[in-house]
Amino acid sequence: MKQFEPTFESLREHDDPLWFRDAKLSIWSHWGPQSVPMCGDWYARNMYIQGTPQYLYHIRHYGHPSKFGYKDICALWKAERFDPDRLMDKYIKAGAKYFVAQATHHDHFFNYDSAINPMNSVNVGPEKDSAALWQAAVLCSFDEGERVLTAQLPDGLPTEYVPCLAVALESGRKDGADTEK
Repeated sequence: MKQFEPTFESLREHDDPLWFRDAKLSIWSHWGPQSVPMCGDWYARNMYIQGTPQYLYHIRHYGHPSKFGYKDICALWKAERFDPDRLMDKYIKAGAKYFVAQATHHDHFFNYDSAINPMNSVNVGPEKDSAALWQAAVLCSFDEGERVLTAQLPDGLPTEYVPCLAVALESGRKDGADTEK
């Protein structure tokens, strides 16, 4: 299989491996600072729009967004019970054949250490590279021959490509070889 590169040209030329086409269950970790208020998706945007459920929730629980904003929500996210190895064991037992971790979301908070964005999980909140911890759990959890899809967003990728583009694709064994092509 041709080496996948983080470009649209490479994505256009890429063929999905057979294991991916046959996979019946995957797990997508949609996890970040928006988990603190637990008040729906797009919290970082909607908390500033008067009348939305997120705005009303924010006023009741944190005060006015001009005084306690999303940056303050990010600081509250601690991830103190985050255990990706335990979670990965559960996902595999449930039958998951691949896993994708959210590297960033519409809020532009990066779940990895970033040289270009100080609002990231290493500098703010949990003080951990959650994307790297997810990746380590994936690589340690799947036996040789199992199939894995992991996503990591590189610094510098324009935001219009976020969050759906999985730019780092690993298929096949832990060493990256693909035995089905």
